[in-house]
Amino acid sequence: MQHFLNQGPRHFVRFPFVARLIVRPGCRILRGLAAIVCLVLMFGAALGLSGQTAGVLTNLAQVKASPLPDVTNGIPVRLRVTVTYMDSDWRMMFVQDDTGWVFVERNAPASDATWNLQPGQVVDLEGTTSRGVSQCNVKEQKLRPVGPGPLPKPLLLDSEESFKKAGDARWVKAAGVITGVKTLGKKLDLDLRVGPSRILRLIVSQGNPVNAVTLLGSMADVTGVFGFDLDSNNNPTGRNDIWCERPGRDSDNAHIAYHASHRSGGSQRPTFAGANGAGAGQRCQSKSG
Repeated sequence: MQHFLNQGPRHFVRFPFVARLIVRPGCRILRGLAAIVCLVLMFGAALGLSGQTAGVLTNLAQVKASPLPDVTNGIPVRLRVTVTYMDSDWRMMFVQDDTGWVFVERNAPASDATWNLQPGQVVDLEGTTSRGVSQCNVKEQKLRPVGPGPLPKPLLLDSEESFKKAGDARWVKAAGVITGVKTLGKKLDLDLRVGPSRILRLIVSQGNPVNAVTLLGSMADVTGVFGFDLDSNNNPTGRNDIWCERPGRDSDNAHIAYHASHRSGGSQRPTFAGANGAGAGQRCQSKSG
């Protein structure tokens, strides 16, 4: 070994933070082995830094960064994520983790118990990427509930810049005045003015159509999923949607609160709890008729 180290100059093969190999000049076998070792170490380190298993996406940042696939070449995903919205009637589901947010395409029948999962539920999700409007969706293959967890910290929509940061399918918070009221069967379809030139579409999936008109002019605080409003061809209409799920009380840690009409100056505060959503392509389109 000492004889080997003393023979001539040495060439170093480096890999940052991983290895440094000493190779004798003229020894092709050792140089070849060193190159192979470094390639293996580089590949392993890259996977370790990204948290990605070979060939499988394991967080939503990787899903969002993936190119939009065609019908047949989706990338496998294996994720642990938090449910932010679920609607069996319109077959809509949104999830989020610490790195990103996405719309989930589901094939489960309406009778499947997983449609009853509530916002904040943590799930293990397996499937493939699929083509959305502005980013990849996830096409579900397996969904396993893990247990309850906290909802993500919402992005506050208080400026035009914040709307640009929101993107599609992200958990957000907004406040405004209800300026329009319609019904969609058992759902409410409301206009929420959040700025001088910004009106969001607010859908309450389990609202009370009988009392809908009383909400006109009310203030509303909303926390939920933000996204694109789509037409019947799954093309963006230029508006953004907010979806609400079910009635609640102040003590329910409500995600949506309707305050008394600001026109009447009343003090009563009826509240509704729910999740909001509008997501990427291949999902339920605008139902405004």
